Amino acid sequence: VVATGTCPACRTLAVDLNHRHVEFSQLPLVVVDSGEVGAPEFREWLDFPVFIVRDEHQVLQSAMKAYAVPFSFLIADERILGHTVGDSLGSLLDGHETTRALT
Repeated sequence: VVATGTCPACRTLAVDLNHRHVEFSQLPLVVVDSGEVGAPEFREWLDFPVFIVRDEHQVLQSAMKAYAVPFSFLIADERILGHTVGDSLGSLLDGHETTRALT
């Protein structure tokens, strides 16, 4: 997930992540927080611990071609299975065997 703690859609995504966390808790979740230095961090909106990579200068965000936030990737077997831009993971997670096995 590429997100910031200041964008409204990112905060809505945090609500979705909090709601669906049990569903995908066995999958690793990495958040690239591309917010500027001093801005609220995305982790402040999450109700569970998550690995955060700070990307204040959007270097990683640009390398991943995540030109809008929130931008979410589903990665398995060392490849990207899908991605979505927006505040819900439903369209990204639904229908993938990795998540169906956990529900």
